[in-house]
Formats: sequence, structure tokens, C-alpha cells
Amino acid sequence: MLTSKGRRYRRVQFRRLIQVVQKEYRARGVHMREQKIERNLLEKVGAAFEAKKQLLAQRALLSKQSERTQHFEASYKKQ
Repeated sequence: MLTSKGRRYRRVQFRRLIQVVQKEYRARGVHMREQKIERNLLEKVGAAFEAKKQLLAQRALLSKQSERTQHFEASYKKQ
């Protein structure tokens, strides 16, 4: 979302998520600061993003290799 309204929406939703997680911790009897919850959520999302990025890069590499193999085999059969 590139609009200011979209960025604000995501920011508000993230704050609401922090509040929900904080309430869950309170229900369990644990007091956690908002900053710590925010950091943990961002680390978790960052790790998931990085893992997905690496998976996509590996898939792209495999598809490129298979395309080259197919091209080689097609060219090799012509000779």
C-alpha cells in the first residue's frame, strides 16, 4: 500500500495486534511492555520474510537450471 491512508491503516492494525498480544499475556499473568512485543513481532515477521525470499530465490534458480537443460537437450537433439 503506497498511499498514506494505506500506510496508516497498516500502522493502526499493527498497533491493534500489539494490544491483542499484550492482553493475551496479561490473561496468562505475564506483564510485557509494548516495545518488547513490537520487537518480537517484527523479528518474527522479518524472519518469515527472509525465509520466503530465500525459498523464492531457490525456486527461481531451479527453474532457470531446468530451462537451460531443456534448451540444451532441444539443441542437442537437432544435431
